[in-house]
Amino acid sequence: YTGERVARTLSKWSMPGGAWATVRWAIAGRSQKKLDGMLGGLASPPTGVVIADTSDEASLRAMSARTHVLMNATGPYRFYGEAVVSACIATTTDYCDLCGEPEFIDRCQLKHSDAARTAGVLVVHACAFDSVPADLGTLFTAMQFPPPALCAHADMYHVVSVEGSPPGASGHATTFRAAVHGFGGAGETRAQRKALLAKLEEEAPGSSRPPPPLGPKLKVAAGPAWQKALARYSFLFPGADVAV
Repeated sequence: YTGERVARTLSKWSMPGGAWATVRWAIAGRSQKKLDGMLGGLASPPTGVVIADTSDEASLRAMSARTHVLMNATGPYRFYGEAVVSACIATTTDYCDLCGEPEFIDRCQLKHSDAARTAGVLVVHACAFDSVPADLGTLFTAMQFPPPALCAHADMYHVVSVEGSPPGASGHATTFRAAVHGFGGAGETRAQRKALLAKLEEEAPGSSRPPPPLGPKLKVAAGPAWQKALARYSFLFPGADVAV
């Protein structure tokens, strides 16, 4: 689902006159039939089609060796992501994904950060709806304060508008599986986070601690609260962005 949406966007950008008109890009997956089916919905064809399976290390390395940047949209990442990260490091290919799974992100940093640093490979997680807009919005807000002024905090809101009623609205199965295993493995995730923080402290004392707070402590409503500026109710985002 998500990979297909990414491919559709890239296919539009790679058309003559598009932002990526000179960029060579490919789609990859384990099923030739499904990839062929995806091609019919693209505005322009990719440079190539690659068959690779997360259970086949050789196929992953052959795939990652052919590109400078690999965008991974296959989850849950706790099951299917680490092999791709390992292949990218082995072939010195930069990697990014849209993962919002703290367990996987911490595991990659704990197990693969040293190898990635040595290889000069960037491994970038959480490039998705629940992270990027908030990060960019916060950065933009902070940049509006000329020195020596500093931005103490920023309130960010995701607003979703749906015209009419959404009959048959549904969630994606992969997101559901990631959430279920995330809650089920919360204990292991906490233990892994503790090990990661210890590793960071050993490498650079103080690096596992957040920066000192600026200004008064941010007050966040626990439940739905009316936002006058938005003229609507808001509630805490039910994702893993805080942990990420």
